[in-house]
Amino acid sequence: MAVRITLLCTILLLPVFGYAFDEETIRVYELRSEVKANLYAGDDVIYQGDIQILNFRLSDFQVASLNAHELMLLRNAIYAKYGYTFDNETILDHFEQFDWFEPRSNDVSELLNDTDQWNIDLILFYESRLESCETELPGIDEMVGFWHRHPYVASGWSERYFFYSDSRFVFRESQMDGAARLLELSGEWYIEGNHLVLAADSAAYIVGGKIVAPYASYGSDYVIDNGELAYNELCPHEVLRLPLADYTETGEPQGYGSVTIPVLRIGYNQYWRKEDDPERNYLQ
Repeated sequence: MAVRITLLCTILLLPVFGYAFDEETIRVYELRSEVKANLYAGDDVIYQGDIQILNFRLSDFQVASLNAHELMLLRNAIYAKYGYTFDNETILDHFEQFDWFEPRSNDVSELLNDTDQWNIDLILFYESRLESCETELPGIDEMVGFWHRHPYVASGWSERYFFYSDSRFVFRESQMDGAARLLELSGEWYIEGNHLVLAADSAAYIVGGKIVAPYASYGSDYVIDNGELAYNELCPHEVLRLPLADYTETGEPQGYGSVTIPVLRIGYNQYWRKEDDPERNYLQ
């Protein structure tokens, strides 16, 4: 894949106060930050057998590009890493190509941890929504705007989508996640059936930097300090299909501070449309 990288600026963060991490913790956090930023993590598990990726929670973007067969293999890779003995020859043949696969049990359920269950549930969610189904969805005009991961704003913006009327989109990571390397994804968007299709052509990453303890208003386990911001051109474009569901144009007030603005499930999470104009300056 051809990638163009342009270094734009250096992210300068505040001095760090408090505890320091040991070398092993830093190693794990560095690996986590790399995995979290890898749009092709699902493919790497399936085709490269990189099962260390499965030690961390997968995201919407890491499974939304996969077809039914690939989702099935990714889900079964979670069982394969514990040595599950597959009866299905197609699945068995797939995992036998990897040196780490050692079938030894037909029941590994007790070995599954919380991360495994998260990933299984995420993959099953996408598998169950591959086909379009009857559900109330917003029209194109209702999709245009600024969608926020939470109904309220705390010390900064959470994950957010900007959908423009010219079919462009921008996704930005939470401002309170100092551990994120993938900060922005952009490209074109459209609705197909009950899926939001994102044809991402550009991504912004933090490269380099140092793993340090969290500070200020960061809510992450660690912060990437003094990294550089780089924009990558995605060529070919990464096509992501995120299920849409549970659209409510105006919610019913439930008491003081209730949010009645449109709400929509985009992929695995709910988002609230805070503005119908994504170009308002204060949103950026």
